Amino acid sequence: MAAMRIGGLASGMDIDTLVEKLMVAERMPMDKLEQQKQIYEWQRDAYRDVNKKMTTLDNYIADNFILKSLNTKTATSSNSDLVSAVATGTASGSLTIEGVSQLAKAARGIGEQVNATSSTKLSSLFESGKMPKMFTLNAIDTQGKLGEAVSIGIDENTTVGELITKINGSNAGVSAIFENGRLSLTAKNTGKEVNGGAAMTTDENGSELFAKLGLSKVVTEAGQNAMFQVNGIATERTTNAFSINGYNITLKSIFNEGATLTKAAQDSLDFTKKRLDSTLKTLASTYNVTLDESGTLEEQISIVRTKIESKISEHGKSVENATELLTEANKLLVDGKTAEEVYKPLSKEAKAILDTDMGYSELSDDQKAMFTSTLTEDDFNALKEVHTHTAVLEAASVKLKNAEAAKTSLDTSETNYKTAEKTVEDLKNTPPTTTVTTGAVTMTSSVNVDEIINKVKEFVATYNGFIKDLTDQTKQAKYRDFKPLTALQKKEMETKEIEQWEERAKSGLLKSDSILTSGLSSLRGLVYQTNHAVTNQKYNALFTIGIGTSKDYNSGGTLEIDETKLRKALEEDPDAVVQLLTMSGEKSATVTKADGTTVQSDTRGFMRKIRDEMDAMEKKIDERAGRGSMADTQYTLGKYLRNVNQSLDAWQDKLTAIESRYWKQFGAMESMINKANSQSASLMSQYY
Repeated sequence: MAAMRIGGLASGMDIDTLVEKLMVAERMPMDKLEQQKQIYEWQRDAYRDVNKKMTTLDNYIADNFILKSLNTKTATSSNSDLVSAVATGTASGSLTIEGVSQLAKAARGIGEQVNATSSTKLSSLFESGKMPKMFTLNAIDTQGKLGEAVSIGIDENTTVGELITKINGSNAGVSAIFENGRLSLTAKNTGKEVNGGAAMTTDENGSELFAKLGLSKVVTEAGQNAMFQVNGIATERTTNAFSINGYNITLKSIFNEGATLTKAAQDSLDFTKKRLDSTLKTLASTYNVTLDESGTLEEQISIVRTKIESKISEHGKSVENATELLTEANKLLVDGKTAEEVYKPLSKEAKAILDTDMGYSELSDDQKAMFTSTLTEDDFNALKEVHTHTAVLEAASVKLKNAEAAKTSLDTSETNYKTAEKTVEDLKNTPPTTTVTTGAVTMTSSVNVDEIINKVKEFVATYNGFIKDLTDQTKQAKYRDFKPLTALQKKEMETKEIEQWEERAKSGLLKSDSILTSGLSSLRGLVYQTNHAVTNQKYNALFTIGIGTSKDYNSGGTLEIDETKLRKALEEDPDAVVQLLTMSGEKSATVTKADGTTVQSDTRGFMRKIRDEMDAMEKKIDERAGRGSMADTQYTLGKYLRNVNQSLDAWQDKLTAIESRYWKQFGAMESMINKANSQSASLMSQYY
């Protein structure tokens, strides 16, 4: 707390005012430091404001041109009541849905009515102590694959309603409801299980629990895939909404069911016929069978099957004979074991000896030890016999197994073919009824040129605003006579006067700033770059699509659009325009041109280049002006401010000492005046 001083009582002088005026002069160096500090802070804030504007522009480009496709397309369906379509930016060609024979639906289990309500406790449905405390439940995912089983816990106080809440809140992929005493479980994803299994499953505890609620089977209505014909191809999907060639398709109704089923059946028949033909040729080659090309398919199958069956019989007898001989050889005992028992664990080296013509007398002691410690000649001969018959048995078994597998393959191929053939025949004899017979539904896409042009114009306006702002700051007038106001100066001015003064004082803070001027120059240079990675080299530079810089060089590189030229480019090759503006690529890549020569090129789209250049500017500004989360020592202006603050602290101590000295001096003067006045009064009193 500052000392309270009262001066001028003896001298009659206004000591406070005198000291204050003297300190004004003394404070001048400190005022300059405070003004410099203010300039640093304004510069820091101005730089950070530039970074904010770059972040805003960067987010705008990312949100509207990078994360979203610029190449907007519109899809048209010839019958949107049956099939609707939405075109993405990658939509190409046209799609024709000739018919839909089946819509996808989810697997469902619907129980019988039971005497229970949502408030009924599950424990009341079981004998005492018999209610399970945990059960599992799962269903197929969007790909038709059965997901991981999810465990759901219940207790004696769990009600039916709470059970439904637990199921719906789990990740089992099942929706459950209980209404009018009936339980319903429905898979959240439509379609059938890819491996042919159930689309919803539970464990024994779940089966017991659901049975008490009237649902004896978890799935009473199997899920099914959507089946349709697209561009002449019979196919299916697990859902009614899916994507093909950039079109988001939604099947809404069954139509041309008969033709679609017939096409699918015929495709299946053709496929199984090719598989059967391939199997016949492979087996005929394997078993040296000559097929009579003029013979019927049934005759060819019969010839191959007969040969395979004879081989099965032949190899079967070989297996039997080898087995009998092996059994006979095992009557010979080695150390109380059968020869086969000793043979099986032998090392490869020992079995290799048995493959040779070496007799017992030719074996070394080490070789004999490889078999048994008490190997006799009879033992060795028994082992050789087992080895021979084992090899024969193994070879015969492999041949038998292969022949049996070949017969199974042939039988399966024939069965599949006959099943497909019967399906086609049945459809011809009894064609399915359909509620809608109509022409094929065709989806086409077209580029929304007007929307793209509007997006480009919006971007140019936004970009130009940013460029103009930065350019204006680098060219802003600097009023050197307008220094930041000190606290004493502000006391003597009106609020409006302060605002007007500081407006001039802040002007030109970033005038001719090297970071901004260099960045603006780099951004301007991007406009003239050629991108050799664009597929249509006719449109490999911005000027070729009608975008260029303003003719006014002082504008700092703002863009101008030749809308007629841009529209023509979009109508001729919208993909090339989109590539030029937004394609991903590399800063430096080797590109092979149409004439076969290679060239180094920046293959990124113009807007991606802008983002990269702004990122480089932002890093330089961070080095100079920092961010709010950075300490003063981490950026240049922060270090300047730290030094200024240290100088201000030192000056504050110095000024306090100077002010104390002035008061001390004036105090001494007052004391001397008081003394003189006292002496004068004393002298005067002697005369009167």
